[in-house]
Amino acid sequence: MKQMIEQFMQKGFLIAPELAEKKGVDAKDVCTLIEQKIPNEKPTLINEDLYLVLTQTETMVNINWKEFERAKALLEKGNDGKGYYLFLDLMEYNVSPEKKEIMDHVMDEVKTVHTETEEEIDEEVSTDSSVMVINAYKDEPRKRVLQDFVQHFKLRYETIKELLRSRPEMQDAISFVRLKTVEQRTQLSVIGVVSDRRITKNGNLLLELEDPTGTVRVLINQNREDLFAKGQRIVMDEVVGIKGTTGNEIVFANEIVFADVPVSHELKKAEDEAYAVFTSDIHTGSKLFMQKQFESFVTWLNGESGNKEQKQTALKVKYLFVVGDLIDGCGIYPTQFDELSINDVVAQYTHIAELLGKLRKDLQIIIIGGNHDAMRLAEPQPMLDKNYAKAIYDLPNVTVTTNPSMVNIHANRDFEGFNVLLYHGYSYTYFAENVDSLRQQGGVARPENIMQFLMEKRHLAPTHTSSLYIPDTRGDPMVIEKVPDIFASGHLHRVSSAQYKNVTLISSGCWQEQTDFMTKVGVEADPAKVVMVNLQTREVKYMNFLE
Repeated sequence: MKQMIEQFMQKGFLIAPELAEKKGVDAKDVCTLIEQKIPNEKPTLINEDLYLVLTQTETMVNINWKEFERAKALLEKGNDGKGYYLFLDLMEYNVSPEKKEIMDHVMDEVKTVHTETEEEIDEEVSTDSSVMVINAYKDEPRKRVLQDFVQHFKLRYETIKELLRSRPEMQDAISFVRLKTVEQRTQLSVIGVVSDRRITKNGNLLLELEDPTGTVRVLINQNREDLFAKGQRIVMDEVVGIKGTTGNEIVFANEIVFADVPVSHELKKAEDEAYAVFTSDIHTGSKLFMQKQFESFVTWLNGESGNKEQKQTALKVKYLFVVGDLIDGCGIYPTQFDELSINDVVAQYTHIAELLGKLRKDLQIIIIGGNHDAMRLAEPQPMLDKNYAKAIYDLPNVTVTTNPSMVNIHANRDFEGFNVLLYHGYSYTYFAENVDSLRQQGGVARPENIMQFLMEKRHLAPTHTSSLYIPDTRGDPMVIEKVPDIFASGHLHRVSSAQYKNVTLISSGCWQEQTDFMTKVGVEADPAKVVMVNLQTREVKYMNFLE
């Protein structure tokens, strides 16, 4: 499915999720049909309805594709769908002046509705923005058995092994069973899962790696300082590549290879000036929720505060990402009820929905859950539960997706858009505490270092005990299979950012004052700040609403 999405995007099209999952759809054939049947202005989004029209009709009528997609969007938001269905009717039956006359009347109504939602927006600000979830977790409610865990780890190994084999130094990697036939002092490469790691009595690092065919020990000599330092960043259960020299039932490491981000990863930039803003950990329902500051943030996003330049910038913000913990929840930790101003999760979601509902409607809001939201703690986390968060789903400009997920924004026919990886960040405290280099660099106070570390691993929680998780026999959703353009997280209540191999790493702050529980777990809040990314320049700025 991911390959199909990429094929469509290379041709300048976006594919709807339901069509991407449809069996028998060939991206090349569909793109050829579009070229043949739609010679002039072309649609941006190919959905299942349009696919059926393309494959079942001989000719196509020229239509206004922007109006078609606008009618589709209005239908999805619960508005009258007659404009959209008449578009399909026109395309499928391809004539009838009477139908065209009806269409003109309907589209006048569609334009009127669309115009009404934009009256308060600055005329110079473009409202052309797109959001598409390209990779999200699909929950599979069923009983889990031991074999599920085995399959889960096997698929994780296979996926990351392929990422490693794309690296030139790992292309000739051999399986462990073949090591028995290799002479000593042979130079070779191997890929395996770390099943054990320890320091020997001589101070060297000894690893035990597994693959489906066997096990092998790998020695990393402490006298090779750079290699040993890199080896110290190897964690349990990750998939790693080793180039080394064979010994007596051992491999002496000469090079350690992580899946990492390829050096060829492009730094994308949009042609137009547009912004994405990132925040998280709002924690409505807490007595320490900073509502006054959050309302100042909403006022700014609506272009109603600041000087002229700041107002213009605010109105060019097209995307707001909320990366988990919208609410404080109930019963998350002992004594929490004493710290709540709203002790019902439905009421907490209603409150944050009321605040988000004050935002201008051309601003696209993308939301994932976190460990304080009303859902299971085990990852991947599904979308917010509609039984609790109905008020969020009722907002017309909100896209709710899973934790983690990949979302594509700002795509059009001439630009493939930005892929944004969203993960709340529950595993971060484990690695901050258990990886020496991360702890020495500041631990949980420096989230960007943890995020870079996990990009090296191409996995959001590589160690078995770093996060509660649900095994998935279809593949490991925590693998970072596709390199994002932006990687955004929350959880640690710290604002920070960095560029790593053309990936923008963002840790958004919070809207909650320091709590006793946060102090206990070693988190120091950095509240009432958001991260803003200029999609045209990829410049990152922090906005402070504390004062």
